[in-house]
Amino acid sequence: MKQKTLLLIATLALLFTGCKQDDWVDWKLQNELWIEQNADAPGVQLSPTGSGLQYKVDFLGIDKDKKPGPTSTVYVRYELRLINGKVIDPMKTEWSSFYLPQTITGFAEGLKLMQKKAHYELYIPWELGYGDAENKNRPSSIPPYSTLIFDVTLEDVQN
Repeated sequence: MKQKTLLLIATLALLFTGCKQDDWVDWKLQNELWIEQNADAPGVQLSPTGSGLQYKVDFLGIDKDKKPGPTSTVYVRYELRLINGKVIDPMKTEWSSFYLPQTITGFAEGLKLMQKKAHYELYIPWELGYGDAENKNRPSSIPPYSTLIFDVTLEDVQN
């Protein structure tokens, strides 16, 4: 299984380097295949909402009563990367703060599962992330149809 996954990632990395606007259909299919296969990876759980969000718990946290709500401000440390391993936003030493209603759907949904000091890896399908080529809010560093992988620690929550 690990060899297949490594081969898939290596293939995707090679394919991604040649991506142009005409190649988004292939990139979309690669991301959909990756997220489908990732669902069977050890430790990966599916969101209870059925949205397609996947996550893996590395550390459950320290305060089960300190979880984000729909309008919380969260303080996190995170790294964001794509399925080909390309790091879009590296881990920083300082916390970043986000008002959940202003984040992408999958990030907000994943953080609402976490409690204070929890460390998760979130696997966000493109539909819950920055979407397709028509999304004007998509950062230029993130191709359309990209599955987003967040390695995130929830440092604190303000409800």
